Amino acid sequence: MKNLPSLIVAAISLAAPSLASGASVIVNEINAAGTTTPGDWFELVVVGNGTAGSTVDMRGWSVRIDNAGTTNVGFFTLSNASYWSNVLAGTILTFHEDNTAGGGFDSAINTVNNFTTLGWAHTNIYIGDATYVNTSGPGYDGSFPIDQTNTQVAIFDASSALVFGPAGENHVGYVGSGVGSGEIFKLEANPSPSITLTSPYNDGSTSTFGAPNQWSSGANTQDFSAYIVPEPSSALLGCVALLGLARRRR
Repeated sequence: MKNLPSLIVAAISLAAPSLASGASVIVNEINAAGTTTPGDWFELVVVGNGTAGSTVDMRGWSVRIDNAGTTNVGFFTLSNASYWSNVLAGTILTFHEDNTAGGGFDSAINTVNNFTTLGWAHTNIYIGDATYVNTSGPGYDGSFPIDQTNTQVAIFDASSALVFGPAGENHVGYVGSGVGSGEIFKLEANPSPSITLTSPYNDGSTSTFGAPNQWSSGANTQDFSAYIVPEPSSALLGCVALLGLARRRR
């Protein structure tokens, strides 16, 4: 009899594509170029419920990579690190196969933070980093091919339910062009819970690793303004200061 972890991984491998809207995390970009930003990596966007300040608890979530018609050529599960407990909507998450020493990038949380001005921030995760990835979890495979042969990414929550995907070249509902050698797969629309596999995904020649996607030769850029988290006003800060002063005088 198979043990429970094996059954969970098997169920994830057989999960059907999700065409329904309402996903709290979506696929945004998959690198098949290896030139602009070298190495095997892909990008997700946390959209929460579509409003500024909403968060997603991603502890125990997992990601599966399919390639060239083969399901599950790469698989990993996120750890229970506190960062994953409330990831803010507007966060662009890049997952890199290699760390800096291997030609990629080390994990860096909110290495760019534009939440108060543009509504987005960038976090990079090296999938061999045991702080943020359960590197000893069931099915863990920290090495995966990402290229121009129908690479697809699927996202699962902690209960192994499919959240989004598999998304990538020639996914179910894909109407974009084929992703050739030296190109990338990307979403050409503003990120939101309404994004599905039939949304405008396409190929492209330039990457915006860790930043909003651009297309039509830079004429269009993803708009994250729905996720802008305003800084506390000076009046509010003044009230907080007065409240603290009043408490000290008691």
